[in-house]
Amino acid sequence: MHITLEEIKERGEKIREFMKGKFPEVGFGNNKSTVEWIDGYIHRNRDIFSEEMRYGWAVAFGYLIGEAMNAEYNSEWNYLEKSDMWGIQIPNIGWASPIGKIDKYLVDDSDSILSFYEVVGKAIEKGGMDKVGS
Repeated sequence: MHITLEEIKERGEKIREFMKGKFPEVGFGNNKSTVEWIDGYIHRNRDIFSEEMRYGWAVAFGYLIGEAMNAEYNSEWNYLEKSDMWGIQIPNIGWASPIGKIDKYLVDDSDSILSFYEVVGKAIEKGGMDKVGS
């Protein structure tokens, strides 16, 4: 089922305000420190995210990660029709799915949100995803 960007934003801003109230020291801006905090929060609390609520958390946290990427990497939200997904279009790099990444990270600790975020930065710095390892 297709979710609109406005619905994604609404869920993300709602969780931002909720988390600001619980953890005011974090700030929850559109920046790397928010990405680091979300990564750690999910890692430490993976057991609280039920299967029924996982997609909602993925959308909310994914929005915050996407907004941090947009602020730092000059990217923007873009709908990928063939996958029926919203993601981030990164100039000269490609498309990334912070919502999908969060969804996977909520159940599997193998690849962190922070590393996802940093790899995109490295790809921009080096001129492409194919040059990240070089």
